[in-house]
Amino acid sequence: MEGMDVENRRNVSWFSAMLLHPRYTRRRPDGAYSRPVRKSRLRDARQATGDSPLIYLQKLRVAAAKRMLENNHRSMQEISEAVGYQDLAFFRALFQRHTGVSPSAYRDRFGSQ
Repeated sequence: MEGMDVENRRNVSWFSAMLLHPRYTRRRPDGAYSRPVRKSRLRDARQATGDSPLIYLQKLRVAAAKRMLENNHRSMQEISEAVGYQDLAFFRALFQRHTGVSPSAYRDRFGSQ
C-alpha cells in the first residue's frame, strides 16, 4: 500500500477485511452471498490495488495460506478451508498458480520444523 493516498489505503483496508470475513464469503442456502457489496466499492478497490476483486481476494487468501504453512502444522484441508476454499484440489492449483510451487513444497521450503 506504499505510495497510495489515504483514501485508497482506506478502501484497500476495508476491502481486505471485507473479503476475508466469513460473513461476506459464505453463501446462504439460496446461493446468494451473505452481504452484497456496492459496485462503487469494487471499482475503488480495483483502482487502488490494480487487480480485479477476485484476483485480489485470491492473493489475500494465498498470503494467509502461506503464513499458515510457514507457522503451523495444520493439514492442507484445514488450511484450505481456513482461507475460504472447500475444494482442496482447487486450492492447490490456485496456490501453485500464484506462487509457482505447490502448498506442500512451500511448507517444506519455508515451514518451521
